[in-house]
Amino acid sequence: MTPNAKLIELRTFRRLMRARPVLARGGVVLVCLGVALLIVVPDRTVRTLLGLGAVFTGLFFCTAGFGLLFLPMGPRRDSRVTGAPVAGRWMVVNSPGSAVPSHGIHSLAQTFAVDLVHVPEGVPGRGEPAEKGLIAPGRFPSFGRPVYAPADGEVVAVHDSERDHRARTGPLGLACMFAEAMIREAGGARMLFGNHIVLDVGDGAYAVLAHLRKGTVTVRAGDAVRSGEQVAECGNSGNSSEPHIHFQLMDHPRASRAIGIPFAFADIGVEDGRGTCVPANDKTLVAREPQAGCG
Repeated sequence: MTPNAKLIELRTFRRLMRARPVLARGGVVLVCLGVALLIVVPDRTVRTLLGLGAVFTGLFFCTAGFGLLFLPMGPRRDSRVTGAPVAGRWMVVNSPGSAVPSHGIHSLAQTFAVDLVHVPEGVPGRGEPAEKGLIAPGRFPSFGRPVYAPADGEVVAVHDSERDHRARTGPLGLACMFAEAMIREAGGARMLFGNHIVLDVGDGAYAVLAHLRKGTVTVRAGDAVRSGEQVAECGNSGNSSEPHIHFQLMDHPRASRAIGIPFAFADIGVEDGRGTCVPANDKTLVAREPQAGCG
């Protein structure tokens, strides 16, 4: 593919992503207007034409906006190599090494995002409690684990006031999470990411560390950080089924205006040795304990 073709694809993708919320919100407004017209307009013919016309047009806009989240295409850009934001053994979930978009949707620049769940040495499975339902986050191995800056950079945004809610496991817990997710979606990045940090890591790339533990963020906007510096702890804030770290790279400091950037973790332990990659789903990566300032 030629450079110009890449540029056209990137521009088109960006425009579609920015049009998506406009379509969705406009559709909701039209549906509400149509329902109001069906109720208040006395003339039956006018009520039917205007009311149903607005409702169906609004539903079309909503469907189009929703459908853009699942586009099979995506921006093509060289992967950025970063350090892992964690240390020790972590299971990889919702990995771009298995599918793109990795979380099933492109919204909030999550095209190449990855989730990491801590798995202690010698613990079967993921070490989660055997019972299902709404479980205290402190019972999961990931909760409270250190989170590190993946590269040298500058903090551009911090949110640290969301509670660490109970984990949602089992059918009932997951049903609660999906119902809550619809409300969080309307609230944007803060409600979905929960406590999070956005870092400017240079060359037009911004790293997001999300679902952090409340009260553990040690940096503020404007602070300079070094690769390997601890910046928070793993929590269970935002749209999270259990304590884990959500990591992504994007091309704008605001996730609502950004598109995702592919990445690879440098020098991590994988099943066949050490390498620079993003392992596939359900694989375990082992990251060395970082040394701040040696990025």
